[in-house]
Parts: sequence; structure tokens; C-alpha cells
Amino acid sequence: MVRACGSRKDNSLYAVVETSPEGLPIPCFLFDPPLRWSGPKTLRAPMVIEDRTGTRHAVMSIGMAHYPFVPDFVVEAADQGVSKRLPRDWDPSGLIPGKSKLLLVHPRALPEFQFEADHTCPKRACPGEKDPQHEKGDRNCIGALWPLSVWSEGEVHQTEVHDDRFTATTPSVRFESRVPAVDGKTVEPLDRTNKVGRVPRELEWTPGVVLAFPRWKFDWVSKKRVVPREVKERVEKAGFVLDIVPE
Repeated sequence: MVRACGSRKDNSLYAVVETSPEGLPIPCFLFDPPLRWSGPKTLRAPMVIEDRTGTRHAVMSIGMAHYPFVPDFVVEAADQGVSKRLPRDWDPSGLIPGKSKLLLVHPRALPEFQFEADHTCPKRACPGEKDPQHEKGDRNCIGALWPLSVWSEGEVHQTEVHDDRFTATTPSVRFESRVPAVDGKTVEPLDRTNKVGRVPRELEWTPGVVLAFPRWKFDWVSKKRVVPREVKERVEKAGFVLDIVPE
């Protein structure tokens, strides 16, 4: 299984959201529009926050080094599920399975610049999604982040323009979208190869919560299928499922 962030490490703990033919598709868990995040842009370990009801939730960041744009992660997750590495001594006590959500933050969740993007919100494919903000072209819709991933970011995100559409390629997935107009100008390829350069520095973004999963579990990756007792005890005492997997 190829992920943009690489392979999972032996003797490591992961927070996991699995895909299932009986479950809802990943776009149904998009936070639309993204919720502004005022905490750290990069979280080395999950940060636990408390909502107005007193329920605690785990917050993790999506690293731009491997996922420069939100769709890079979302499209990969739709295909492979979510797997986020944790410090092996992280304690999930205080979280409640089925109530405590796994929230994922991305640094480029909210564009702070003017643009026009012909897009359709991914959540429109989810049962019960009737919100008018999902109408085609709404700039506040998370779907606008698909055309706004038109720029290339090194080897982890390459784009190629064909007329009014572009193809984005990452180490794990490929997807297409329409070329947007930013500050009144259509984004154009730099040269005859149809490649687009990096995101202009003057364009500012605000971090935000882009995904919220109500059900998640833990994997302990071990080629020998052995888990440290203290890890097993911490996870199971909190009431969460811990699976031991070889990869």
C-alpha cells in the first residue's frame, strides 16, 4: 500500500479510520466549510480539545510536506482509509469511543484571497446533504479546494494543465479538476510542458479542520505481531479497539 507519507513503521502506533463497503464514503466526513483552527499548524502528537458539551476530541495535523493540498489527503483516504502515526506512549484516556471524534487539520484549509472556481462539493454525493452552500461554484464550500490545488509542489504534487482542466498526481493518487481564476486571472501553465509552478507567496491561507471522524480505532504495526503490554493496556482501558497488524 503506497501512501504519500510513506510506508507504516514497524513497532509503531497508529490512529486508523478504515474504509468499508457498508460504511459512508470519506467525503461524508468533510468539515464543510472548514472550521478555522487557531492552534499549532503542526501537531507532533494529538492535541485533545473539549467542546461545549464537555466531550473531548483528538486533533491531528495533515503535514504539508507530503500533502500540500487538502484533496491530496482526502482522495488518498477515500482509497486507502486514514492512518496517522502516534507517539507510542500517547494516552487516549478521557476520550469516549463513538463520541470523541478524530479531527484533522490542514494548513491550507481556508483561502484568504479572491478566486473563482467552477466546482462541485464532494459532500453532495453523501446521503442527506441538502445544504445550499453545496451549490456549484460556492467559494465557501470545501469543494473549492480541489481547483485550488492547481499548483505544483515538488515531487509530492505535480499538475499538468489541459485546456480548462488539470490533472494532479501524487505518490498515491491522481485526480482532476478545473483550472481556477485567482485575483481575476486564470492560472496558466508556465511553459509548453503545461506544468504549473508553486503557489505564489502572496496568497495566504488559514489552517482549518477539514475532516471529522466519529468512529476510529488503533493499529499496532508489528512484523512479529507483538504489542507492548503498556500500549495495549492504555488503549483498551480507554475502551478503544487495538488491532495488531504485520505492516
